Amino acid sequence: SCRVFVQAKKALVKLQALVRGFLVRRQAAATLQSMQALIARRPPCAPTASAPAPPPISLTSTTLPFGPAARCRRGAPPTIRGASTA
Repeated sequence: SCRVFVQAKKALVKLQALVRGFLVRRQAAATLQSMQALIARRPPCAPTASAPAPPPISLTSTTLPFGPAARCRRGAPPTIRGASTA
C-alpha cells in the first residue's frame, strides 16, 4: 500500500537521476567536441607588422586635470584626508 508506493517513487526518482546524468554527460561531450572543432579551425594568431603598437598611456597625477597635483597647479592648497582645518 503506502510502502509500495514510496518504494516505487524512490525507484522512479533514481531512474530519473540516472537518465538526467546521462543526458548531461552527453551534452557536455557534444559541447566539448564543438569547442575543439572551433579551435582546430581557427587560424593561428600572428602579430601584424603593419600597425605599430600605440605608446603606453601615462596616468600620473601631473597629467590629469584633477587630483592633488592639479589643485596645487591651480593655486589651491593640497588637502589631506582626515586632517582638521581648524
